Amino acid sequence: GKKGGRRTCVENTTDLKIVQGKEEGDDGESEEDSTPSQKKQPIDWLNHADNLLCQLIHLSDSLSQYLALPTASRTHHRATKFGEKEAKTIVFTGRKIFALNTAGRIFMISQLTEALKYRGLPGNEASRIRQWEQYLSVSMENMRLIKEYRTPQSLRLFGRVFTLFLPPLYATSFAQIAIDTESIVFGCIIGAVTSLALTSLFEAVRQLEDPFARGFTFDGIDVTEELQVLA
Repeated sequence: GKKGGRRTCVENTTDLKIVQGKEEGDDGESEEDSTPSQKKQPIDWLNHADNLLCQLIHLSDSLSQYLALPTASRTHHRATKFGEKEAKTIVFTGRKIFALNTAGRIFMISQLTEALKYRGLPGNEASRIRQWEQYLSVSMENMRLIKEYRTPQSLRLFGRVFTLFLPPLYATSFAQIAIDTESIVFGCIIGAVTSLALTSLFEAVRQLEDPFARGFTFDGIDVTEELQVLA
């Protein structure tokens, strides 16, 4: 059962071992060959709830670690040797966390459902549980897509160049505003605000490419708060 707080849950793998043994040794047996000594035990709902909660806790922790990984698709990750090495390390770590820990926990949750079916859970109720497992898997894959999606490098380069070189092209317009208003300060302020607005817009788009962050953030999603504290 689960003792103490969030980090001290203990898994009871008895039901999982029974299911695994059934899959390995009882594939060819029929119900008529069962002996009275092989009667299915009743479902221990408290033990099942503890095991499921433990799997969900580990799942949320693994997902939090994956989503909080740094970005590995910046320009220096492709243009420099140090960046390439850093990107390979980040990508390898992310795939390891997602494939072994996160997806592995989904498999364990699926096995817990199989244990319930082995102990007599009706098929329609097991099908409903499978549906919720599917929803969970789809949501995880959607978060993975958001985490790994990046704007094409050509569009990012265009946005950066556009942000840097557009204000100087409009310098004559800013000068005309200063002449019309008879205020050089006002013309300089208009030019500075225009440049600042374009730069802020570009940085906002770059930030939203990977909205997940570890710790407090104004423009992103605090995965530690959402998946470890509140969950």
